[in-house]
Amino acid sequence: ALALGLTMIIGEFDLSVLGSYALGAMVAVKLGVENPLLGLAAGVGVCAVLGLIQGIIVARTGLNSMAVTLAGYLVALGATGTIGENRSQAYSNYDFAGQLNAPIAGVFSLRSLMAIAVLVVVILLFSLTRMGRDMRATGGGRRASRTAGVRVNLILVLTFTASGALAALGGTLQGYGVATAPSVGPALLLAAH
Repeated sequence: ALALGLTMIIGEFDLSVLGSYALGAMVAVKLGVENPLLGLAAGVGVCAVLGLIQGIIVARTGLNSMAVTLAGYLVALGATGTIGENRSQAYSNYDFAGQLNAPIAGVFSLRSLMAIAVLVVVILLFSLTRMGRDMRATGGGRRASRTAGVRVNLILVLTFTASGALAALGGTLQGYGVATAPSVGPALLLAAH
């Protein structure tokens, strides 16, 4: 939701978030058995690159972000299916999965606290930095933003990159937490519609 919300603030829409969610989980589950942080970095990194590419295309060509990110969504689902051999993949590091889900103070888990921490960081960056102001300005009007000195293309690229990374982070935490990366099938396609 945070990934999609950021793109909406700048007046765009990222249909690829569900694909990035699944791809991030699949990459992390496949590569993170021995080293969960490596899997997390790989999953988030791959989807950040996908977001970066989409952001560059939207910024440089002026194409509608829905068309560009629909293509990104299909690429991410195709990559997820290829990596996972078109089926769910189990994550065999049950100790780590258990640690992520272990209750903290009876209400939280490490996974939920990580998600809350990311949300707080994004809110602070959005509220207290020039980038947050520039994102709001970009969403309010590109021509006026450019006139005011906002580097609109940079904002577009960074926002789509962040969107891909945040979607993958959510997918990675979910994949690790339930010890399974999702298969690509009708359920994911329906959820994206």
